[in-house]
This record gives sequence, C-alpha cells and structure tokens, in this order.
Amino acid sequence: MPILTAPRFSIERPFGREPDSVRRVRAAWISDVHLGTRGANAGALLDFLREYEFQTLYVVGDLIDIWQLRRGIYWPQQHNDVIQKILRKSRKGTRTVYIPGNHDDLLTKFYGAYGNITATAAIGWKPARHLLRKGTARSRWLIICRGSNRCEYSRREAN
Repeated sequence: MPILTAPRFSIERPFGREPDSVRRVRAAWISDVHLGTRGANAGALLDFLREYEFQTLYVVGDLIDIWQLRRGIYWPQQHNDVIQKILRKSRKGTRTVYIPGNHDDLLTKFYGAYGNITATAAIGWKPARHLLRKGTARSRWLIICRGSNRCEYSRREAN
C-alpha cells in the first residue's frame, strides 16, 4: 500500500486565488487597520485589495492610527501603497464610504463627498455616529457598529 506524504511546506497565494484572477463582490468592509503602527498588516490588506473588486468599499474606522503617529512617525511604503490602492479603486469606480473611528477622529472635520469617496458619521435612515445599516442582496439587514461608541439598536428601529 503506497504511503501518501504531504509536502512539508506549501506556499499558496492568499485566499487561494490565481495571480491573474480577480473576484468581484458587491461590498467589502475593512476596519481597524491602524496604518502608522508596526502591527498593521498592510501586506495582507494589499493582497485583498488586489484580488477583489467591489462595487462599494466600506472603511469602518481606524484605517490610519493618528494617535500613534502623534507619538512617532512610522510609515513604511506598504502603508502608502494601501492608501494609494484605495484611492485608485475609487477613481476607477468603486464607491468608498469612510466612517472615522476613535484613532482617526481627526478626519471627522472632512465629512463630505470627494468624487467616489464619502466621509460620513452615519449611513442609513437614523443618524447615529458609527452606525451602518445596509441591505444585502437577499434583503437582509446588516448592522455595523464602531466599537468606540456604544451601539444601540432595537428591532423597532428596523421598521
């Protein structure tokens, strides 16, 4: 009986995709990246941004860690590449919605629409800081809430 052995190490592309294939989805959410810190996993985020196309990209707070940047500047090229990739996707038609978090609250001074990029405190019918209500393809509701504020939501508000 033959013995099957698996390779000791295997290198596979993130998300198991071929290098030239791009996956298209309606929406994607990223949160708490904390660019400007050594713990930001910018490489994995870049792989994700390269391998997926979205109609709408929701950036739900703390893309940039301004608190940390005030203490000392740490900004490698990969962090710059993430910002450039998001801006490039927006220029090419991706609608980008940015909801600042507690570590990038300085950006709340820039609420508004800039081309395909919208910086806002709330999305939906009821204004609430850091609350995102969005209908899905199957007519279900998704609620995304920033952890820096208490999120209160009741079934009554859905109607």
